Amino acid sequence: MKNLKTAMITVGAVAVLTLSSGAAVRADDFAFSFNTGDVAFAYNDGYWDNDHHWHRWHNTREAHAYRERFADHYHGWRHTRDHDHGWHDR
Repeated sequence: MKNLKTAMITVGAVAVLTLSSGAAVRADDFAFSFNTGDVAFAYNDGYWDNDHHWHRWHNTREAHAYRERFADHYHGWRHTRDHDHGWHDR
């Protein structure tokens, strides 16, 4: 009986480790739902594309991922703060 309990605990631990490592991999597999090369100016509430169209972020995760990867093109305030609503002539 002791061997059966030990075996069940071992199998359970392996299953938990396998599932948790799979979840970590899935979290790293995040992909943008847009072409980041089309972003002209990014803000915490959305971004302007190169054709001067405004887009809201699909979700908070998308905004955070963009900010982490392209911090030099991201502004941490709402686009409406600026008199030109965040569109800057280059």
